[in-house]
Amino acid sequence: MIRFPVLRAALAPFAVALTLLLGAGAQANPSGPALWTLTKPNGGQIAFFGSVHILPEGPDWHTEAFRDAFEKADVVVFEVPLEDSQSSDLQAYIIQNGTNPLGVSVRDGLSPEETQSYNEAMATLGLPPQAFDHLRPWLASLTQSVLMAERQGFSTESGVDGLVEREAAAAGKERLYFESAKEQIAFFHTMPPDLERALLISTVEDITERPGVLRELVDAWWAGDVETLGSLTQSAHEELPDVGTIIINDRNARWVERITGEFMADPKSYLIVVGAGHLAGSSSVITLLRDRGYAVEGP
Repeated sequence: MIRFPVLRAALAPFAVALTLLLGAGAQANPSGPALWTLTKPNGGQIAFFGSVHILPEGPDWHTEAFRDAFEKADVVVFEVPLEDSQSSDLQAYIIQNGTNPLGVSVRDGLSPEETQSYNEAMATLGLPPQAFDHLRPWLASLTQSVLMAERQGFSTESGVDGLVEREAAAAGKERLYFESAKEQIAFFHTMPPDLERALLISTVEDITERPGVLRELVDAWWAGDVETLGSLTQSAHEELPDVGTIIINDRNARWVERITGEFMADPKSYLIVVGAGHLAGSSSVITLLRDRGYAVEGP
């Protein structure tokens, strides 16, 4: 079963903030990651491209369709501003909301079996069991996911979001954001304690039982395999439905309101670059738009 912590590290830009706590040019791809387009009544275009924030170094993922959508776009839209993720203010916010009070450990309350799995996961990461004792479960979970990805050769430096935002800035394009980095972090630190613990245990199980899941996700994205991406997202939702509602469904619904309102009303063309998990599956932005009667072209 695909778990949310690894899915989150693969499909969304929040991982940049975690790496701060831890211390294009090739030929275009002829196929590659999926892209959708919606033609506005006034002739403008809204294009959708799924991001993977943590990628290994490798061939260029820029497709001809992506380059065309980027050139047409007056505005490029992301989940959060890259500069948010690099701010000392954000780091302080993470520490404030992601660390335990003195005398409280992230391992408190784990069953003997969970403790054994946790210790095995930490050993896989090359860390002693107590290394994250000072972290709340949500932050320990996401930090473990990022560290596991880095051990497998993945890097935020190769991720889609940061690269496209830098390209948009260099091209002088207007940039908009659905959320702030603090808002994204709040999705986690305001979760009930039982959901935080579920995130931690699911991450531990991914590390110990299915270490290749991130590669599976990225391979599906790279191949433009929207069906597999949707299945992986749905699997994660079924494993932790309350987390799925917070991280995927509720946010998709809010974004669609802005797209169908503000973005559809003006004459501008948009390129929307958000985590690929938000664009595939039965609760995706694409599905919600189609359910409202919008003719979104693409897979």
